[in-house]
Amino acid sequence: MQPAAARDPRLDATPWTPPHPDWLASHDWRSLYDTLIALHVDCDWRPQESGLVPVAETPQATIYRLR
Repeated sequence: MQPAAARDPRLDATPWTPPHPDWLASHDWRSLYDTLIALHVDCDWRPQESGLVPVAETPQATIYRLR
């Protein structure tokens, strides 16, 4: 990772490591991003939020796009 500064101050709250699902529920990430990658390395968690459409899946991860 290279040092970088976010132009949008809302990005300062974005974690650099995979966030816990509670982070997704408590932040307005949809206003900043249109893609969510759910990693399945240690769990089988799948987002249940409306508006997310799976576009690719492997045993390790699922990529969702926001409608």
